[in-house]
Amino acid sequence: MVLPPSQAAYLQTKSHQVLRETVLRALTPHKLNVTEWRALTAIAQAKEGIRLSEIARFVSVEAPMVTVIARKLVKRSLATFASDHSDRRAKQYRPTEAGARFLAQVAEEIESALRPLFSDISSEDLHAYFRVLQGIIAAGENQTI
Repeated sequence: MVLPPSQAAYLQTKSHQVLRETVLRALTPHKLNVTEWRALTAIAQAKEGIRLSEIARFVSVEAPMVTVIARKLVKRSLATFASDHSDRRAKQYRPTEAGARFLAQVAEEIESALRPLFSDISSEDLHAYFRVLQGIIAAGENQTI
Protein backbone atom coordinates (compact mmCIF):
# COMPACT_ATOMS: atom_id res chain seq x y z
CA MET A 1 0.00 0.00 0.00
CA VAL A 2 1.29 3.44 -0.90
CA LEU A 3 1.02 6.11 1.76
CA PRO A 4 -0.67 9.38 0.85
CA PRO A 5 1.75 12.32 0.65
CA SER A 6 0.29 13.83 3.84
CA GLN A 7 1.16 10.66 5.80
CA ALA A 8 4.63 10.60 4.23
CA ALA A 9 5.06 14.26 5.22
CA TYR A 10 4.03 13.49 8.80
CA LEU A 11 6.49 10.59 9.01
CA GLN A 12 9.23 12.69 7.45
CA THR A 13 8.75 15.59 9.88
CA LYS A 14 8.71 13.20 12.84
CA SER A 15 11.84 11.39 11.62
CA HIS A 16 13.48 14.78 10.98
CA GLN A 17 12.82 15.71 14.60
CA VAL A 18 14.41 12.48 15.86
CA LEU A 19 17.42 12.87 13.56
CA ARG A 20 17.90 16.55 14.42
CA GLU A 21 17.74 15.89 18.17
CA THR A 22 20.25 13.05 17.82
CA VAL A 23 22.64 15.24 15.83
CA LEU A 24 22.22 18.09 18.31
CA ARG A 25 23.12 15.81 21.23
CA ALA A 26 26.33 14.89 19.40
CA LEU A 27 27.12 18.55 18.67
CA THR A 28 26.36 20.00 22.10
CA PRO A 29 29.62 18.90 23.79
CA HIS A 30 31.46 20.73 21.01
CA LYS A 31 29.51 23.95 21.64
CA LEU A 32 28.14 23.80 18.12
CA ASN A 33 24.54 23.95 16.95
CA VAL A 34 23.10 22.31 13.84
CA THR A 35 23.25 25.49 11.75
CA GLU A 36 26.88 26.15 12.69
CA TRP A 37 27.75 22.53 11.86
CA ARG A 38 26.05 22.85 8.47
CA ALA A 39 27.89 26.14 7.81
CA LEU A 40 31.25 24.56 8.65
CA THR A 41 30.34 21.62 6.41
CA ALA A 42 29.55 24.04 3.55
CA ILE A 43 32.88 25.78 4.08
CA ALA A 44 34.76 22.47 4.10
CA GLN A 45 33.04 21.21 0.93
CA ALA A 46 34.00 24.29 -1.07
CA LYS A 47 37.55 23.55 -2.16
CA GLU A 48 38.13 27.01 -3.63
CA GLY A 49 36.43 28.83 -0.76
CA ILE A 50 32.85 29.93 -0.32
CA ARG A 51 31.16 33.32 0.04
CA LEU A 52 28.78 34.18 2.86
CA SER A 53 25.86 34.34 0.43
CA GLU A 54 26.56 30.76 -0.66
CA ILE A 55 26.82 29.59 2.96
CA ALA A 56 23.51 31.32 3.68
CA ARG A 57 21.84 29.42 0.83
CA PHE A 58 23.40 26.13 1.97
CA VAL A 59 22.11 26.49 5.54
CA SER A 60 18.89 28.35 4.65
CA VAL A 61 19.47 31.40 6.82
CA GLU A 62 19.59 35.11 6.11
CA ALA A 63 22.93 36.79 5.41
CA PRO A 64 23.16 38.67 8.76
CA MET A 65 22.81 35.39 10.68
CA VAL A 66 25.42 33.61 8.58
CA THR A 67 27.80 36.52 9.22
CA VAL A 68 27.47 35.88 12.96
CA ILE A 69 28.02 32.15 12.42
CA ALA A 70 31.08 32.69 10.20
CA ARG A 71 32.62 35.08 12.73
CA LYS A 72 32.11 32.50 15.46
CA LEU A 73 33.81 29.80 13.37
CA VAL A 74 36.72 32.14 12.60
CA LYS A 75 37.02 33.11 16.27
CA ARG A 76 37.20 29.42 17.18
CA SER A 77 39.93 28.97 14.52
CA LEU A 78 37.75 26.49 12.62
CA ALA A 79 37.58 28.68 9.51
CA THR A 80 39.49 31.51 7.94
CA PHE A 81 38.74 33.99 5.17
CA ALA A 82 40.50 35.97 2.50
CA SER A 83 39.43 38.53 -0.06
CA ASP A 84 37.78 37.11 -3.14
CA HIS A 85 40.04 37.44 -6.20
CA SER A 86 37.20 38.64 -8.42
CA ASP A 87 35.51 40.94 -5.87
CA ARG A 88 37.74 42.44 -3.19
CA ARG A 89 34.68 43.39 -1.09
CA ALA A 90 33.62 39.75 -0.79
CA LYS A 91 35.31 37.18 1.44
CA GLN A 92 36.04 33.55 0.63
CA TYR A 93 35.78 31.26 3.68
CA ARG A 94 37.83 28.09 4.01
CA PRO A 95 38.28 25.63 6.86
CA THR A 96 41.50 25.74 8.82
CA GLU A 97 43.43 22.50 9.30
CA ALA A 98 42.06 22.43 12.84
CA GLY A 99 38.57 23.04 11.43
CA ALA A 100 38.88 20.13 9.00
CA ARG A 101 40.10 17.81 11.80
CA PHE A 102 37.33 19.06 14.08
CA LEU A 103 34.69 18.46 11.41
CA ALA A 104 36.00 14.92 10.82
CA GLN A 105 35.85 14.18 14.56
CA VAL A 106 32.33 15.59 14.84
CA ALA A 107 31.25 13.58 11.79
CA GLU A 108 32.48 10.38 13.47
CA GLU A 109 30.55 11.22 16.63
CA ILE A 110 27.40 12.02 14.65
CA GLU A 111 27.75 8.73 12.74
CA SER A 112 28.09 6.87 16.02
CA ALA A 113 25.03 8.61 17.47
CA LEU A 114 22.94 7.93 14.36
CA ARG A 115 23.99 4.30 13.84
CA PRO A 116 21.41 2.86 16.29
CA LEU A 117 18.61 4.66 14.46
CA PHE A 118 19.48 2.87 11.22
CA SER A 119 20.53 -0.51 12.64
CA ASP A 120 17.28 -2.31 11.75
CA ILE A 121 17.05 -0.82 8.26
CA SER A 122 18.42 -2.82 5.34
CA SER A 123 21.11 -1.34 3.15
CA GLU A 124 18.72 -1.38 0.19
CA ASP A 125 16.01 0.46 2.13
CA LEU A 126 18.52 2.99 3.39
CA HIS A 127 19.78 3.68 -0.14
CA ALA A 128 16.16 4.07 -1.31
CA TYR A 129 15.51 6.48 1.58
CA PHE A 130 18.54 8.57 0.58
CA ARG A 131 17.35 8.66 -3.04
CA VAL A 132 13.89 9.80 -1.91
CA LEU A 133 15.39 12.57 0.26
CA GLN A 134 17.62 13.70 -2.61
CA GLY A 135 14.61 13.72 -4.91
CA ILE A 136 12.56 15.82 -2.48
CA ILE A 137 15.45 18.26 -2.06
CA ALA A 138 15.95 18.56 -5.82
CA ALA A 139 12.23 19.09 -6.42
CA GLY A 140 12.11 21.74 -3.69
CA GLU A 141 15.11 23.57 -5.13
CA ASN A 142 13.47 23.60 -8.55
CA GLN A 143 10.18 25.07 -7.29
CA THR A 144 9.50 28.72 -7.89
CA ILE A 145 8.10 30.63 -4.98
